[in-house]
Amino acid sequence: MPFYIYGKHAVSGEIAKRVYSGAATAEEAREEATAQGLEVSALVPCLAPAAASPVAGNGALAAPRATTGAPAAQYQFRKELDFVTQHAYATYGLIAANVLVFGMMCLSGVSPKDPTINGLMAWGADFAPSTLGGQWWRLFSSLFVHIGAFHLLCNMLALVPAGRPLERLVGSANFLLIYLVAGLGGSLWALYWSPLILSAGASGAVFGVYGALGALVFMRGRAMPPDLVAALKKSVYSFVVYNAVYSLRPGISLAAHAGGLVVGFALGLLVARADTAAEEAELIPNRALHASLAGVLLLVAGLFGLHLRYPSLAQLQDAFARFDALDLKDSEIVSDVAKKFDRKDLSGADFAKIVSHDVLPDWSSTREQIAAYQPVPRGMQDEVRAIIDYMQARSEGWKLLSDAVLDGGKDKLDVATKKMREANMADGEMFRRRTRIFPDSAKG
Repeated sequence: MPFYIYGKHAVSGEIAKRVYSGAATAEEAREEATAQGLEVSALVPCLAPAAASPVAGNGALAAPRATTGAPAAQYQFRKELDFVTQHAYATYGLIAANVLVFGMMCLSGVSPKDPTINGLMAWGADFAPSTLGGQWWRLFSSLFVHIGAFHLLCNMLALVPAGRPLERLVGSANFLLIYLVAGLGGSLWALYWSPLILSAGASGAVFGVYGALGALVFMRGRAMPPDLVAALKKSVYSFVVYNAVYSLRPGISLAAHAGGLVVGFALGLLVARADTAAEEAELIPNRALHASLAGVLLLVAGLFGLHLRYPSLAQLQDAFARFDALDLKDSEIVSDVAKKFDRKDLSGADFAKIVSHDVLPDWSSTREQIAAYQPVPRGMQDEVRAIIDYMQARSEGWKLLSDAVLDGGKDKLDVATKKMREANMADGEMFRRRTRIFPDSAKG
């Protein structure tokens, strides 16, 4: 009959996670544990209809409990967790911190349902031009900023089922670092793929918690009750699959989720890896130093890589801002004079003069500045080209319209109308690439 062996390491005195033994008798299981360097506190039959409760000291078993083997094993395993990490303080502390930040945001005037871009930025949301412009702390602060109450509720409800068991399995210090470093990984990956989209939320960190839990089950599953392992696997698989599909919706940062999941899984492997001396005892030591070093390395390497990919992102964003302001101003001018011309309040000559003197010169010079901008960050050449193409089409359309109004020729007006439609299509393509200064927001 197989047994689960419980005890502590004979050398270090640390409590050992449960070890499976295929011994036929309790005495053989005890001898096997001794050979592995364990001081036995209890032997629980895996398949027996009744299991025993451990007693401290000589490792003898007390009277059988009126429960099946699986519940008895779970009971003993949870008692071990109580000994190692009795309360999930870090999990509930993180929830409290997220709720506190959101409450302070609302008290400051940020809408709890539909917060503005400016409101999110003021509280530390992640946006590449600002982050790479020296505000690197946004990589962490964005983990506690949420785009509405529903966003916050979803993330916190997802954190509890995985956060509590993971914290109790690896300890509060390891858990807290997994959460923060995985969130950092999600933030960096989101910036890499979508530098001009503002992102916020704890989703990357929550995905990291599930990734770490999956890694722990993968590495140490044999030290846990089989039904508990099955439940944890189901929880991890269900969460990852459902949210992978959900992440395909607009406004959801798939990159942040993927980055957090991968980093969390890697940290889970790091934390779950056994020491050579304790490999058979299934100890899970405190690897806070290892996780901290991994986080520092990830931060430095991530920021360095982002600066290489987007070397002048802040300056380019300033150019986008100037373009946006000019686009809005000139479009309003042309629209206004066109209405006055239709009402006969303005002559064709006056229309052409306003367009040629007040609109086209600044428009053309701004287009030339953007076209000459170097270096264009890798991965953003198409975005810059979309702006240049739009400005060229708009410039040609306004010039043709001005000539048509001045001459009064129907053929020229038809050509101008066609060119204006092309400019509108180019404008749509530009917006599709999200190059405007007013960034879309992605929930992470």
